[in-house]
Amino acid sequence: MSNDNTVITHLLSLPNELFPYLLNYLSSAEILKAFLKLSEKNARLASLIMPYLCHINLSHESNFWLNTHLSKFNEVIHSVCVTTRHLAYLRDLPSLQTLTIVEINEIDNLANELRSLSTRLPQLYSIKLNFSLQHDIYDLDCNFDIPLKDFDLSLRCSFIPTGSLISSLRHLTIRVSTIQDLFRLGQQLPMIESLFVNVNGRPAEFYSSLKDFNSFKVCSPYLKRLALYSRAIIPIKYWGTYQVEFEYFELFIRGCSSSLEYLTLDLVLQNQSETSLVDGNRLEHGIITYLPHLKRFEFFIEFALDVRLISKYQNSFANELWQQRCIVINYPVTAMLPVSGTINMIVFSLTHSSTIFEELCIISSRIVDWNSNVNSTAHRKLLTLTTVRSITISPVDRGAILTLDFFRWMVTSFPRLHCLKLVRRYDMKWQLEDETISYPIFETVRILCFQGLFSCQLIRRFLFMCPRMKYLEASKVLLTQIITEPELSDDSYLKNIYQQILQIELNGSGDYVDFKGQLHDFFPRAYLL
Repeated sequence: MSNDNTVITHLLSLPNELFPYLLNYLSSAEILKAFLKLSEKNARLASLIMPYLCHINLSHESNFWLNTHLSKFNEVIHSVCVTTRHLAYLRDLPSLQTLTIVEINEIDNLANELRSLSTRLPQLYSIKLNFSLQHDIYDLDCNFDIPLKDFDLSLRCSFIPTGSLISSLRHLTIRVSTIQDLFRLGQQLPMIESLFVNVNGRPAEFYSSLKDFNSFKVCSPYLKRLALYSRAIIPIKYWGTYQVEFEYFELFIRGCSSSLEYLTLDLVLQNQSETSLVDGNRLEHGIITYLPHLKRFEFFIEFALDVRLISKYQNSFANELWQQRCIVINYPVTAMLPVSGTINMIVFSLTHSSTIFEELCIISSRIVDWNSNVNSTAHRKLLTLTTVRSITISPVDRGAILTLDFFRWMVTSFPRLHCLKLVRRYDMKWQLEDETISYPIFETVRILCFQGLFSCQLIRRFLFMCPRMKYLEASKVLLTQIITEPELSDDSYLKNIYQQILQIELNGSGDYVDFKGQLHDFFPRAYLL
């Protein structure tokens, strides 16, 4: 066909009925970027895109952009995700119902601003905050008592309970400094439904007597979900001196007994003696029997144990109660265990042997034997791991070696793996078993996530292992490495991988960073979130 006979169909030539098929594939942010300016001159296009702007993420937009454009579609926004820098621009969103704040840079006037929004916006019923100032300590007081149907705080920094009632909170994730603060918190939240608490470790002299908490009862009759954590926030080098006794956690859990249905424990405990073992018998008679409405109990507990008590510990999970669950007891496997001394132990539960797993977290860099209770063999046969779609690799052992056998096991065991997350915590040093050998390829992985700092060798290896990926999650530091380090920027095979990536999501602190067009050169098809 000659050029004179070529028929060109413009976007606005399409009938209205076809636009949903196009817009359904785009996020609200993508629709704004693509169509906002055009819709300012075309009322028909504006009417077509407006319904798709009801739920929108504005956290990466500048104040100038909001000041210039937000008023053009402010009346249709029902749900918005922002940072604290944007709160002043939300006062003129008359239809706003749910607000999510994903980055909080300061709290001097935060509570007052939220209270002002709740009174100014008549339809607002839900606020969710994700607090990111990790190195400061703040009071959790009545200023945060904001009258909403759904008020959800996720606070990764340390907060001190003040004792003042906060009746509006339904869901709270919080970090407290002492075990006393945990009990004070239970008396401060009369309407709480789910409570997830990270408890910092402190020397033994900071703790009150157990008798001080014998009469404790959580003040909320609605508490259904409770999770207590200490393992993730205590530096590994201090695990051996961590002094919180399990009895404190037991007393707090028993104080929630009237309504608790879901319980999660993720703890590092002091060394275990024969008279104070946190074993199957202790978990059954010290916790489960006190919770008449309990539907699910998940735990992950790490401690040091005298090697002579290993058999006794394993046998405590051999009764009828634990036969319905898969309990894994893991410790370093050697040719022969020492006859004396202590050994680091991990005991954790897999919810149920019939559970179909979609996510899996691997905390060791090698394939270790599972030294479980007597039912472990039968349970492992029933575990359905071929359904796993997402795996997080987060070794806690210092100087983790990522072996060839480890990745071969992953490739053969998880044929539907879609997302691979790599989490490097604290000062953990990862290394490959041998950089010169070829590692297996994850043909099905489409999402690759890096959290933490990685060497160029590790980044290169994981990119080579996931050649079909379409979505990348990484920090600004890692993206800078890709752009500036020759072994990542000049390799022709890696360039082909970069060109097929469709979306890049920034993690870590900070907002959008200007790479002066370099990102588009390396990732020409990628949309940056």
